[in-house]
Amino acid sequence: MTKKSTKSTRSRSKSSSKRSTTSVLGFIVILAIVLFAQYVLGIDVLNQEETTENDNNGTDNENPVVVDNTTPGSSWYNFNFTEPINTNDVSRQVNAPMENAMVEAINSATRTLDGAMYEINLPRVVEALINAKNRGVQVRLVLDDEYAIEDDDSLASQLADAGIPIVSDERSAFMHHKFLVIDGSAVWMGSTNFTRNDVYNNNNNALFIRSTQLAQNYTTEFEEMFTDRVFNARDDSRDTPNPTLTINGIRVENYFSPEDGNVIEQRLVDLVNSATSSVRVMAFSFTIDELANSMISRRNAGVDVMALFEARGSLQGAMRPLACAGVPVKQDGNPQTLHHKVIIIDNQIVVTGSFNFSKNAIEQNSENMLIIYDAQLAQQYTAQFDKLYNDSRAVVPTASDLNCS
Repeated sequence: MTKKSTKSTRSRSKSSSKRSTTSVLGFIVILAIVLFAQYVLGIDVLNQEETTENDNNGTDNENPVVVDNTTPGSSWYNFNFTEPINTNDVSRQVNAPMENAMVEAINSATRTLDGAMYEINLPRVVEALINAKNRGVQVRLVLDDEYAIEDDDSLASQLADAGIPIVSDERSAFMHHKFLVIDGSAVWMGSTNFTRNDVYNNNNNALFIRSTQLAQNYTTEFEEMFTDRVFNARDDSRDTPNPTLTINGIRVENYFSPEDGNVIEQRLVDLVNSATSSVRVMAFSFTIDELANSMISRRNAGVDVMALFEARGSLQGAMRPLACAGVPVKQDGNPQTLHHKVIIIDNQIVVTGSFNFSKNAIEQNSENMLIIYDAQLAQQYTAQFDKLYNDSRAVVPTASDLNCS
């Protein structure tokens, strides 16, 4: 009896072992299928759509997070920084990486190209837009009336002569966007105007982002201006479809002013208040007192806060109160213009776009801004900050200039 019992136990053990091995193999196969569907085919099998209530650094933003897995891998964005050569000699203004990237983005269009441009005088960009139209791409443009159409250096007339439809804002406030939407699936955006000066002489940044959901946002903003002829918060005609989204696992927030102006101001203050280790600022214009006060508060709490300002007009903005509160600040060393509109939080989060940190951007101008929660991108923007802040030509404002009381 004992032998039979032992044999039976061994048999059951062997059978159980086989079933266990089969179950494990089956689980692995099912898991592989699910992961393939989720991350390669873009089918949301895992139901990764979520609300922002549990993932918004303590904010109460109720917009749903839209998941965009349309671009697998880590290639969903490219970043660009200008390398100013400070010359007006047009013979030397050739083949800048930023200009090449602009032209490459335009040349990639096969169906549609919508552009909102504060200024336009880069010949190669104009040529690329006309070539796109001539090869059958639907090209439409929204331009600022004063700086993109009436300016003596503007090349907008060449675009109009080529039959490209153009709408202008016809108002005193700025249509300050600098974005392109390519084929409804990619967005070019940042601080860089489509001009010789911004590409060859000024410090700027730009991003080319592959995301259909983000493109929907920018297309909505474009249609509001191009089709509805709406440029102010009072008459805001269309809601941004995906204000918060996740692209390949990276959280992105997207805002447009003036309609989102007050929301943007509060989000910037909240982001700075959430900083635990560092805040870095590169600002062409910075006159929002509440934002400056939040940076001073974090500095007093032990957070490493530093700021780099465009020299012109900096003493009339936030630089003075920041410096007088002990925040390390410098005026940039570019003999022309530091044109960035960037905040970096904890070397993890990047704020960038056309949005200057000013009341005009909040209340009047047509602007766009992204908040991107990506450490790799933040490291690149931090490296740009370090490079410009440590430029030997950058200067610390004098005590007499600051006149701290």
